[in-house]
Amino acid sequence: DKAIAGPAQESLQIEFNTDPTPPQKGANTVRVKLTGTDGKPVTGAQVNAIFFKPAMPAMGMAAEHAQNTLADKGNGQYEGHVQLETGGTWAVSVVVQRGGQTVATRKLSVSAMGGM
Repeated sequence: DKAIAGPAQESLQIEFNTDPTPPQKGANTVRVKLTGTDGKPVTGAQVNAIFFKPAMPAMGMAAEHAQNTLADKGNGQYEGHVQLETGGTWAVSVVVQRGGQTVATRKLSVSAMGGM
């Protein structure tokens, strides 16, 4: 019996930035640029930016998360808005999908300005 393989991961360059930089408590613009291994822009993908902050029970804080599907602006550029409820360190996942299948992901961490 052969195991059924999942979708192939594509080798994509995922550039991530925010406006403002660093992000802040409140409204932020998220921008992602996708390029293939050939250096050409990748268009027609569904790109989600997911921000997550684990719970801090000692401080009475529940886990938080914010996410948005980024709009395809053409030429490999994707953009959207994310509302962060607090400052501090957020784990960020950029998930790239085609036809409902995840083809690439990038995980990073950002420190947002602003208080709790």
